[in-house]
Amino acid sequence: MANALKVGGAVVIAVLGVVAALSLRDPRPAVPPEPVAVGDELPIEELELDGEHHAFLVALSPDCQHCTDSMPFLRELVFARNLERPALQVVALVADDGDLGRESTALATAGVPVDNLLAADFEELGIPGTPYLVLVDPSGRVEAVWRGSVDAERGAGILAELGLR
Repeated sequence: MANALKVGGAVVIAVLGVVAALSLRDPRPAVPPEPVAVGDELPIEELELDGEHHAFLVALSPDCQHCTDSMPFLRELVFARNLERPALQVVALVADDGDLGRESTALATAGVPVDNLLAADFEELGIPGTPYLVLVDPSGRVEAVWRGSVDAERGAGILAELGLR
């Protein structure tokens, strides 16, 4: 019985220690970074942009259904770019190095030949989710942002904004 009291007392002390540690934490939730917006500057060297041409960044995730749903638009974007604006770089971004292979396969399967596929820190870039599309000028300044799935109608509008078709 004495051993049981010792073990029980140790458990109570351990639980109280955890409760005390949790109560010392800041009760406010972490504030997520602001999403990237028109006029923001992105680090073009980290994104391996050439600094001479506009770039269309596409933040994707291999587990994102909206990304999969947007693949027909991305295929059309690359096709139109090849015909009408070949200097526009199309760069796909994933949040984790481990997703590079899977996303490369997803892009290839969908017939979307991007110029580059990179792992990037979405939080640092202000990318709150996927898919997230960002047009940047040669200096890395954001000119336009689109968030969410891109169906045929929305895709036609984006292509028009880009001067493609």
